[in-house]
Amino acid sequence: MSDSQYQQIADWLEGTQNRKNATSLIGDGLVGCAAMLPGFTYSKADTSQARNRQASIVLATDNVVSGSPTYSLQQALDLTSQAGITVDGLYSGPKESEQDEATKQMEQLIEQHGGLFLVQSDSSSIDELVREIDGRQSHEADEQSQTALSDAPGWWTLAIAVLVMVWLVLAWRLKR
Repeated sequence: MSDSQYQQIADWLEGTQNRKNATSLIGDGLVGCAAMLPGFTYSKADTSQARNRQASIVLATDNVVSGSPTYSLQQALDLTSQAGITVDGLYSGPKESEQDEATKQMEQLIEQHGGLFLVQSDSSSIDELVREIDGRQSHEADEQSQTALSDAPGWWTLAIAVLVMVWLVLAWRLKR
């Protein structure tokens, strides 16, 4: 394998390798992911950009923070919520930790911001999450497909059509 091929594989695997002295910063990861979506800002100042379509992020985490985060989960959820991004949580930690205070706090924060919180140990959780996201997008598509104008022409449309026909017949007769 050449050096360039090895580098391409290493770049592709970036972030998945077990590195020492690395951190797990849940809020920072969420903000980093949200920053890749259009309409996201890092401050509460600019909320004028309208989102063209529904945006969702699924935050799958064991909810173990290690290191000093720049953004807490609360701050990250506040930023994504103000940008119109729905964050759903999937707890992927051990089953024994599902009732821990940190897990309950994550569930509370995600649900406060309009997201769905599920645990990985529940076998139907992924299906439920997919249905929830699909339902949100279907609801938005239904809202966008409704029109504010109604197409109900009145009697005047018929009258104009008759007048145009009479004018065309007269113009044709006069031309001869």
